[in-house]
Amino acid sequence: MSHQWIVDLDEDDAFPSNSPVFNYPTADVIIRSSDNVHFRVHKIILSLASPVFADMFDLGKDCDQQVDGLPIIPMLEDFETAKVIEALFRLSYPIADPPLDTVADWYPVLRGAKKYMMEEAVKSLQSKLTGLSIKEPVRAFAVAASLQLEKETKDAAKHSLRLPFPSGRDEVELELISGRTYQRLLEFRNRCTVRVRNLTRDDSWVDRRTWPFFQRCPHCGQVVNESDNRLVASWWREYMMLSESALERSISEAVALADDVLWPPTSMAAVCSQCKTSALTDLKRFSIKRFRRAWATQVDLVISEEVANTTFF
Repeated sequence: MSHQWIVDLDEDDAFPSNSPVFNYPTADVIIRSSDNVHFRVHKIILSLASPVFADMFDLGKDCDQQVDGLPIIPMLEDFETAKVIEALFRLSYPIADPPLDTVADWYPVLRGAKKYMMEEAVKSLQSKLTGLSIKEPVRAFAVAASLQLEKETKDAAKHSLRLPFPSGRDEVELELISGRTYQRLLEFRNRCTVRVRNLTRDDSWVDRRTWPFFQRCPHCGQVVNESDNRLVASWWREYMMLSESALERSISEAVALADDVLWPPTSMAAVCSQCKTSALTDLKRFSIKRFRRAWATQVDLVISEEVANTTFF
């Protein structure tokens, strides 16, 4: 039984615009976006990319609505705008991929790719989400969790640790997930905060023979561990305390190199006759080249363990 596409035309429909990219003279079908843009494309290419399009073309053989002898197939959902349809077709044709620079641009395109069962497009889009999650981790987390993309959800959760919470941004994508999923993200963040913060208090992971700031200073030494009375320079302890405070805002090894963390202990060391000549050198040289690597390794280990052990949906 044939199927006829019956579409009511309003005043705007009488004057559709044509896509500047997909306007092939050899086209054999017109796809009309929800905002009334015509895409003159090829059935064979879209059929290979999408079994849903293949079925649509088969059902629409006797379509009543035509332009220049080409059948018109309308996209009926509001999100299927010209921008989204162009992105889907770019992923189907051998031309440049669409520039999807934000989660807001990316999400409706993935939604369309899943609707039309465009397998290769879905794979390509999922691979882009990890990059987007670096810039917009909370938004990326919400859309990935809503689609139950486990790897992408965990990647975004990890990247979200760099941001203060709440972010103060209007992240409308959070409406896509349940309150329970968002609660799990907050619990994950809290566990990471506690564990990373403890790295600044328990320095058992540090080889003390490697770092000059663990040597005794008769002027500014300070007890760090009451059980063995090991001493460190007081300016170093200040540095670790400031790092701990900074980690409350952003869970990242980069906070240890911020000016507001480095300079106060440096100024503190300047009043110590023994430490003043070496403090800045120690902080800069060892933080950047060696201690940063050790610090980053520990932070990443802690976070990776929490990511592996957390279920978000």
